[in-house]
Amino acid sequence: MAQIPLPSTSRPSIHDYIERMLEHPDAVVRGEAALGLATTRKDHHHDAILKVARDKVSAARIRGILAMGILGSPGSESFLGDLLLDAPRGTPEQTVAALSLGLLPDTDSAPAIDAFFQKIQGGSYKRNAELLSALLYGLSKGSHPSKLPFIQRLLDDASNKIPELRRLAIAVLANVPDSLDSEETSSLLHSSMAEDRIGILNAIQNHKTVLEQKDLKYVSQLARKSNDSRVRVSALTMMTKRRQPEALDIGVRALRTSNPEEASAAVETCLHFGSGPFREALERRILSTHKPAVQEAMLQAFRPPASKGFVGQCLSIASDRKNHLGVRVQAAALAARAKDPRSTVMLRSLFRLAEDPLHLTALANACAHISPESALAGELFPPRTARDLRLLPARIHALLKAEHLEALPMLRKALAMKGSPATLAGILRAYRMAQLPLADSKLFVLLPEVPATLLR
Repeated sequence: MAQIPLPSTSRPSIHDYIERMLEHPDAVVRGEAALGLATTRKDHHHDAILKVARDKVSAARIRGILAMGILGSPGSESFLGDLLLDAPRGTPEQTVAALSLGLLPDTDSAPAIDAFFQKIQGGSYKRNAELLSALLYGLSKGSHPSKLPFIQRLLDDASNKIPELRRLAIAVLANVPDSLDSEETSSLLHSSMAEDRIGILNAIQNHKTVLEQKDLKYVSQLARKSNDSRVRVSALTMMTKRRQPEALDIGVRALRTSNPEEASAAVETCLHFGSGPFREALERRILSTHKPAVQEAMLQAFRPPASKGFVGQCLSIASDRKNHLGVRVQAAALAARAKDPRSTVMLRSLFRLAEDPLHLTALANACAHISPESALAGELFPPRTARDLRLLPARIHALLKAEHLEALPMLRKALAMKGSPATLAGILRAYRMAQLPLADSKLFVLLPEVPATLLR
């Protein structure tokens, strides 16, 4: 997501508010302030963020260490490298330093990463799995040609049987242009490990790697018959993005699934290849689906044009309080994507009801789409109840992600508000996560617990 532009004003800027909080008595607030400033990627914040990375309290310190990787200023590599190589083994500081090193821009000279890779090659993958997972996840967020030799050795090493490491390594490899040839791709597709197949299928969805006919046929077979739903979804998505016509038949069959992710992929495939009459049949299928999680996923995946009757049915679903809230949310969002003005009031009502961050984001996006000037802040801020206060960070995050017109004014007021440290930390977290959504990835589930907790 592009950085949200901050308006020039004589009042304190949002970054001014955040910078003041680097000295806050609460450790989590200090750490979140460092992360918020780090998203600016401005080198002049280096010393202030480094101070937080050396904080006496762990809650501030580990956030400061992550902020150093996000900031990416000169000198960060040396500080983070020392932590990776010299910090007590298994500490949160060491694991977060590994992630942060991976987030730094690629460079031919990265002594700490090189030394760590050499150590891995002479030791145990299992013993170093958490650190290596964190480092690879960071590397997967950019392109790192200089790291290809090690990544290739990691995949070629028969002793590396750890599925998560292999999938992360494939993702790093795929980010470098021309790094995946047909032979390597074929080998990973035919691997006995599901994570290898998922990794390479996801990697080549938008890759220019030329697949041989036998491999295209095998992908089709995986999409139809794999026992692992994740493999089926990845294979069908790859076939759809590469415009393989046989994907349509597989997608139609997958509409009968009870797996939400597979149902979503099936809808996307059918929309990609299907004509007008086919869309109407798909609309009927969605309306006749009775499993809430599956129907929610299908509604979320559907994109206009849509028939007037279908949009009307979606509005009825959204207004019926007996329906599952997630289904109501996605039905209202679909009506907004179809530009039906009747959805506006429903979206605002559901935004007040919703608590799930994914639902809030879907509603905020829909509000921004159908009515950019829709007034939400007046109803949500200042918070009138304990529930409103608890949900304030998640609501702000959703509005920021949607780049809603009211997001920044609401954020400014919230930062100036007198509240508990927990609320303030949540608001800061909402801002930095909207600015730099590091957890928005299929690979996120592969992260070790400590860095995953910081990013989510």
